[in-house]
Amino acid sequence: MKTKFAIFLCILFLSANSFSQSLDNYQRYRFTGEPQYKEAYRKAIYDCLLATSKYICDVNNDGDINCQDWTLVFYKLWKQNYSSKGIVEMALNVNPNTGMNHMFIAIKYASICDWEFIEPQAFENGNCNRSYFMEDYWPKKYNPFFNEIKTDYLYKNYFLNKLK
Repeated sequence: MKTKFAIFLCILFLSANSFSQSLDNYQRYRFTGEPQYKEAYRKAIYDCLLATSKYICDVNNDGDINCQDWTLVFYKLWKQNYSSKGIVEMALNVNPNTGMNHMFIAIKYASICDWEFIEPQAFENGNCNRSYFMEDYWPKKYNPFFNEIKTDYLYKNYFLNKLK
């Protein structure tokens, strides 16, 4: 009986420790003055990025795992598991001045909020200590002026049919 209790305490301690680490990781994205309820939104983004890095594969069968695959996996996971936490869309940034031609995620907490642009590849190779915001991930190439949010049905349908 004492052995089972000791094992239970070890598991409880390890679980609490990993939850605490997870909490610390996503709380760094909670902005000063941001309402408390947005913590769940930030945690959902963090968790979806981790899941994306776990399930990434060549979704569109082009022989390469690139920004399209990362964006599609994140988008699909968000729609399946986190859609109550915020609005998500796919986005493109084609900047002729820097050569950027990149697909990523546009996300916002509610329809009245501003879009946030995040890099779904931010946690590639399990590295979750980087910022997931586009302007932090691509500081020299990214310019939000060139963002194009893809909300049209045909565009999404083309990519999402490749996930089936």
